[in-house]
Amino acid sequence: MSHGGPCSLDAATQQAIRSCEESTASASPKSTPSSPNVSRLLPDLRLAGYSDLARRYGIRIAGSQQAGYDENVYYDTPLPGTLIWGDLEFGKKGGSIGRKSFVTKLLTQEISKIINITPLLNHDLAGVTGNLYSLAMGSVDNTIRFEKEAEHLAQAVPEIYALTNLSDHVVLNITDALICQYEGEERGLLHYSAVLNQLRFSRDPVALALLSLKELDAQRRAANAPKVKPNPDLYDNAALLWLGVAKTNQIDIEMLKIPVNEPRASSEFRYP
Repeated sequence: MSHGGPCSLDAATQQAIRSCEESTASASPKSTPSSPNVSRLLPDLRLAGYSDLARRYGIRIAGSQQAGYDENVYYDTPLPGTLIWGDLEFGKKGGSIGRKSFVTKLLTQEISKIINITPLLNHDLAGVTGNLYSLAMGSVDNTIRFEKEAEHLAQAVPEIYALTNLSDHVVLNITDALICQYEGEERGLLHYSAVLNQLRFSRDPVALALLSLKELDAQRRAANAPKVKPNPDLYDNAALLWLGVAKTNQIDIEMLKIPVNEPRASSEFRYP
C-alpha cells in the first residue's frame, strides 16, 4: 500500500529494476496474477509507471479504494472525520458516522502476504513517509481526520498498523533509499534530494523509520535546510504495541555492497 500523490520511476530506480531483472530472471519464477502491486488509488500506480511492470512480470496492480472497503473490519476511534467520496460511509447519516476507518477488501479478502515498500521521503507530521505510515494510511478510508495533527497520527498509525489484517500479513519491509528526499513530501523535488543508492530491508518497520529519520536529518543539515519537529510519540507508541524497536542503539545493521553495471554504482542493503 502506498499513500500520497503520484510519483515517477526515476532513472536510478529503473536501473535498479533492470539490474534485478538481469540477476534474477533465470532463478526466480514469474509473479502470478494473485500477487498485486497495491496503492490506495489505481491511477497513482499507472501514473508512476507500474502498468508497464505489471505487464512485464504478469502481475496485476490494484487500488485499495477501487477494491472497496470491508464494513466488518475497521479501526474505531472517537475522533470524528470529514468523509469524502470513496469513504465507505460517505453520504450516510447517524451519530456514529465518521468514527470508523474501514480496511480495504484487498487485505481482508485477497492478500495474505505483504511486502511493504516505501520511499525515503519526508512527512511533515509523521517525520517520514515510511512503512508504518504508508501501510496504515493506505489501507483504510476516512484518514483525513488523522492528518490534521501530529498527535492524531501518533495514535492512529500504530494502532491501524497493528490490526491483524495488516501487521500479521507483513513478511518484509523495504525502504527504497536510492534517493532521499528531505523536503516536499509527495511532490517530486530533486533539488531537495540526495542520491544514496541504498535499499534497506527489515522485518521491523519501526527500526527502518528511525534510520530514515536519522538520514533525513543528516541530509537537511548538510543542505542547511530548516529543522523540522520530529514525531517521536508515533514510533514510541508503535514500540509499545510490539511493532518494532524504537531505540537506535538496539538496531543491528548489516551492509552488503553489490556492483551494478552501467552506470557503475553500488547498492547497500541494510538489515536492522
